Amino acid sequence: MNISLKLDKNQPNSENLFPLYVRIRGKKPNGKTTESSISSGLYLKSNHITDGSLKTGIKNYSDKQRVVDSLISDIEHVISLMKSDGLAPTPQVVKKRYEDLKKTKTLNSPQLISFWGGFQEFLDSKKHL
Repeated sequence: MNISLKLDKNQPNSENLFPLYVRIRGKKPNGKTTESSISSGLYLKSNHITDGSLKTGIKNYSDKQRVVDSLISDIEHVISLMKSDGLAPTPQVVKKRYEDLKKTKTLNSPQLISFWGGFQEFLDSKKHL
């Protein structure tokens, strides 16, 4: 399983920036290569990537690198879980499991409430005491 970065130069946005994808490549048992791409949510110029990595001189480099590193880390985590379960990871299955993991993370995140919202919950829970 190979993980790399790629720009989709066929889909520029209104500012002439290209979407950045993390590409997952793997080989089928018959020897053919398959791939799947996951969007990072970042848009870059074509000269912001060299040899599959971000250039350090771009604006907000550390923030963009943090997003890419987090995405790659999650993908590697999914791959290692599949291998530990005895499954052979394919790019399409890894992408599906990553999307499921992402949904689970957003559902399990605590919802922030204001002070007064929390105070109202407290009052409602103590109503009958």
